[in-house]
Order: sequence, then C-alpha cells, then structure tokens
Amino acid sequence: MRPLERILVPLDLSPVSDKQVELAASIAKRYRSDMILFHAIDSAILEHVAAGFDPEKIISNMEAEARKKLEAYREKLESEGINAEVYEEIPIADPAIAINEASSRVSASEILLLKKGWHVKRFTLIGGTAVELVKIAKIPILLFHVLYRERESSVEVHGGPDFAKKIVMAVDRNTTENFIDYIKELSTIANTEELIILHVQEHEESEDEANSLGGRVYERLQDAGIHVKRAILQNGKIGRLIIKFAESMGASLAVGRTVKKSLIEWFLGSTLDHIISYSMQPVIIYPIRHISE
Repeated sequence: MRPLERILVPLDLSPVSDKQVELAASIAKRYRSDMILFHAIDSAILEHVAAGFDPEKIISNMEAEARKKLEAYREKLESEGINAEVYEEIPIADPAIAINEASSRVSASEILLLKKGWHVKRFTLIGGTAVELVKIAKIPILLFHVLYRERESSVEVHGGPDFAKKIVMAVDRNTTENFIDYIKELSTIANTEELIILHVQEHEESEDEANSLGGRVYERLQDAGIHVKRAILQNGKIGRLIIKFAESMGASLAVGRTVKKSLIEWFLGSTLDHIISYSMQPVIIYPIRHISE
C-alpha cells in the first residue's frame, strides 16, 4: 500500500471536526486518497453518568447522533468525488486504543489527526488522545495542530494538503530503513520540493559519527532522485531545536519512534512529547513498529 492511499479520520464530532473533514477532503483530492470516518465514545463517560439516568439510553442516543453526523460527513465527501466510508462500529472504549484497533481492521495507510493546542483563553494543553495514540499506533500519523477559540467559535488549522511540499526529517542512530523508505515514497508521491535531513548531535557523538549518520539517510534518499539537503544542530534541547529549525524552514516535521529506550529516549519520551505538544508545523510520525515490519 502506498502512502496516503487509505486514511483513517478519527472525529470527535466537536466543531473542530468540520475543519478536519475539510482537510481530509483537500488531501484526498490532492493524493487520490480513500477516507474512512471514525468515531469512538469515550468509555470514561460512563463514570460520570448521574444517578437516576439510564446509561444505556444515553449511549444509544449518542450512537444515533454520531452515526447521523458521520453519514453527513461521508455524503459531503462523496459529493466532492471522494471515496469515503464510515467505520462499521462506534465503539465505547478508550479513544486512542479504539483508533489504533480500527486502523488495523480497515488496513489504513495513515491516521489523520488534529491536535488541539494551547487554548487562547485558558492556556491549558488539551488533546490527550493524540499523545496517547502516538505511543501505540502501528501506522504513520499525520498530525495537524489546531487552535480552537471556543468563545468566538473560531477554528484554525495549521497546514494543509501541501504539507509534504517541504519536509524536515529528524534522524538519529535508531532511524530504521522502513522509516527512510516511507519518507522516500511519500516524497515521490507528493512531489516534495525540498527534503532536509536533520540530526541533533548528542554529547557522546563525535562530529564524524554525526556526519556519517546523516550521510547514510541522505544517500538513500538522493539515489531516489529526491532533492535532499543536510543539517546538523548542536547545543540545546533536542525537541526545541528540531521545532525551531522546522519553523524557520516553513516545513513539516517527520519524526520516528524507536524501541531502544536506553539512548536518552531520543524519540520515545520527552523529545517526541515536546514536538507533539509544541510544534505548530504538521508532524508526520512514523510508528514504533510499522505494520509491514
């Protein structure tokens, strides 16, 4: 399956979902993608049902309303010539777990996710489903950040269908061949104009080691006919450096997660969490273990 062929679109059916469907439509038109619309009812809601109310009736009403909205979105996409379907179930579960399971069942190539960022009124970070899903997803995630001003009913998505026009690919010593191949395929399909291989030199790394690491990835991608550049950064917090560099280039970020936790949690812990939380650029997140591995 090629990148961007069959994309799962999890919707929370809040006002943000309208913008997410618009983004899905623009991506589908650009890359001839199929879209699978998905919604899960958070099982935690059952813990907050007040005494005297019927939980089954509440859930039944929520399911009916969700199906109505999902079908409306599907019809909208199909009216624009996009192949779209609604996932067969509306599971009652932890949303991140449900999304991950659904992505496997429908053989999705990616998950298109919106992450709510810093709320302009309360300055609180929201969007925990995105953070949790990144930890367990088996396929790549296309993460776009959104500012939702509830009082003004304003939704602003950062990025659009040209997200792969310019990509900063952050690499380390654990970068896998499958991650490299995925970015190579994505760049070819998206006609990426500029792909920058970025490595942040760690304290224990020599300059030769840092150059060798970036060179390996550079050669693989250049051989595919992709316009590639290289950059090495030093002295600073890794996540912050990567975010600032991508923003300065006006590029999306491509990052990978590895299973080798002993190496300063390179993209497994605080670095990836920092990127997810604070980068306003679109982020392409390659999973711990791709489904093809």
